[in-house]
Amino acid sequence: MNNFNCTGEKIDNYNIILKKYIHQNIYLNSSQICYVKPYIFRNFGSPNFLYMPNNYLSLIEVNTFYGLFRVNYLDLSNNKISTIEDGAFKDLTNLKTLHLQSNLLPNLTKNMFSGLISLENLYLGLNKIENIHLDSFKYLVNLKSLDLYSNSIFLLYDRVFRSLSNLVNLYLSNNKLESIGAETFYGLNSIKYISLQNNQIKKFDPMAFNYLITISSLYLDGNDLVNISELTFKNLTLLTTLSLTNNQIQSLHPDLFVDLISLRVLYVQANKIEIIDRELFRNLTKLEYLELSSNKIRFFNESTFFPLKSLQTLYLYSNLLTDFYENMFAGTKLTVLHVVNNQISFVDKNSFNQLDNLKYLHLTSNRLDYLDSEVFSKISDLVYLGLENNLLKTIDLSCLKKLEVLRLDSNQFSNFTTNLTTIKELYLNGNPLGYLNYSFFAQNGLIPSLKQLEINYCQLQSIEINAFKEYKNLVTLKIFGNYFQVLNDTIFNGLNNLKTVHINSYVENLTKIQDSNPSITFLFRAW
Repeated sequence: MNNFNCTGEKIDNYNIILKKYIHQNIYLNSSQICYVKPYIFRNFGSPNFLYMPNNYLSLIEVNTFYGLFRVNYLDLSNNKISTIEDGAFKDLTNLKTLHLQSNLLPNLTKNMFSGLISLENLYLGLNKIENIHLDSFKYLVNLKSLDLYSNSIFLLYDRVFRSLSNLVNLYLSNNKLESIGAETFYGLNSIKYISLQNNQIKKFDPMAFNYLITISSLYLDGNDLVNISELTFKNLTLLTTLSLTNNQIQSLHPDLFVDLISLRVLYVQANKIEIIDRELFRNLTKLEYLELSSNKIRFFNESTFFPLKSLQTLYLYSNLLTDFYENMFAGTKLTVLHVVNNQISFVDKNSFNQLDNLKYLHLTSNRLDYLDSEVFSKISDLVYLGLENNLLKTIDLSCLKKLEVLRLDSNQFSNFTTNLTTIKELYLNGNPLGYLNYSFFAQNGLIPSLKQLEINYCQLQSIEINAFKEYKNLVTLKIFGNYFQVLNDTIFNGLNNLKTVHINSYVENLTKIQDSNPSITFLFRAW
C-alpha cells in the first residue's frame, strides 16, 4: 500500500501535494494541518481512503473534497472542527464511512451531510453537539450505523430519523436527553440496536418504541426512570436484549414485558424495586439471563420464576431476601444462581427442586447458620459453591460428587472434613480452626484432587507434620495470618506439585524449610 505523507500546517499548495501524491490512499494523519484549501484535491485522481485524523482542522469548507468522487473512507477524527459548511461533503457521493468523532461540532445543520447518498457509517461521538436540525439526516438514505455518543444533545425532534429507513445501529449514550417523544424514532424501519445509556431521561412517551418492530437490543440504563408505562415495549416481539439498569424504577407493571416473546437477556439491577409481580415474566419463555441485583426485593411469589423455561443465569445479589422456599426456582434451567449479600437465614430442603443443571451457586454474605444436607441432593452436579461470610459451623456436602470449588471463608468452623476428593480449590480463610492435626478429606483410599488450599487467618496455633501429606496434587498453599511460629522442616516433603506457599515471615525455621524445598516459591507476609 502506498502512502501519501504531508507534514506542513496548511494544505494550500497544489504543486507540493502533486509531487507527493501516490494513488489509492492519502495519509495526512498527525501532520499539524490546520487548513485545507478548497479544490486542492481536484486533479489527484481519486483515492479510496483519505486519512486526516489528529490534526488542527477547525473549518471544512465547500469544495474541500472536490474531485474525490471515488473516496469511500474519510477520517477527520480528533481535530478541532467546529464548523462544516453546508454542502462540504457534496462531492463524496461514494463515501461509505465518515469519522468526525472527537471534534468540536456544536450542532448538526440542515445540509451538513448533503451529497452523502452512499454513506453507511457516520461517527459523531465526543463532540459538543447540542442541537440536531430536523432535516440533518435527510440525505443519508443508506446509513446503517449512526454514532452520537458523548455529546450534549438535550432534545431529539419527532421524526428526526425519518429518512434513515436502513439504519441498523443508533448510539445515543452519554448525552443530556431528558425525554423521548412519541415519534422520535419514527422511520427506523430496519433498526436492530439502540443505546440511550447514561442520559437524564425521566420519561418516555408510551408509544416511543412501538414503531421499532425490528429492534433486537435496547439499552436504557443509567437514566432517571421511575415509572414505565405498560405500553412502552408493546410490539417489540423481536427484542432479545433489554437493559433498564441503574435507574430509579420502583415497580414494574405486570404487563410491561408481555410482548417480549423473544427476549433472552434482561437487566434490571440497581433500581429501587421492592416487589416483583407474579405475572411479570409470564411470556418470557426464551429468557436465558436475568439480572435483578441491587434492588430492595424481599420476597418472590412461588410461581414468579416458573414461566422462565429457558433461564440459565439468575443474579439476585444485594437484595433483602430472607428465605428460600420450596420449589422456588422450579421450571427454570438454571446453571448459575447468585444470591450474594442478602439476609437469607433459611433454605428449605426442597428449594432447589428441579435444578438438575445448576453448576454455580453463590450464597456469600447471608445469615445462614444451618443447611440441611438434602438441600444439596437436588443439585448434585454443582461444581462451585460459595458460602463465604455466613454463620455456618458444620455442613454436609456428601451429595456433591462433582464439586470442584468450595468457598467457606469467614464462617465459624472449628474443624472441617469432607469425603469429596473432587474438590480442586478449598477456601477456609477466617475460620477459627485453632489446630490442624488432620486432613480435610476423609480417608477413602483416594488421593484428593486439591490444587489450591487457603487457610489464612484461621487462628492456627500449630500444623501437624502430616496435615498436608495426602495433597499430592497441591500447587498453591496459603497459610499466612495465623499464630504458629514454627513448622516441621519436612512438612512439605512428598508434595512434588507444590509451587507456591504464602506464609508469615516470622516463622522461625523458614530458612531450613526453604533449603529443604528448593522447587517451592515462598511468598512472605508480615502478618
